[in-house]
Amino acid sequence: MVLFDVKKYETPEVKDVDMERTKYNVAVFLSAYLSARCRVGQPREPKVTASYSLVPPSTA
Repeated sequence: MVLFDVKKYETPEVKDVDMERTKYNVAVFLSAYLSARCRVGQPREPKVTASYSLVPPSTA
């Protein structure tokens, strides 16, 4: 029994992708995502702030 089939997750060829349908599906997803965030009281877009530090993050 195969638990994980890598062939299902390979990058498709350009000719195999319906770009118009893909753009439509991304627009539908983003619309649902943004409205769901608003419904739960979150800002429409999450904060994306770069932070820089000379001290590396602790992994311990």
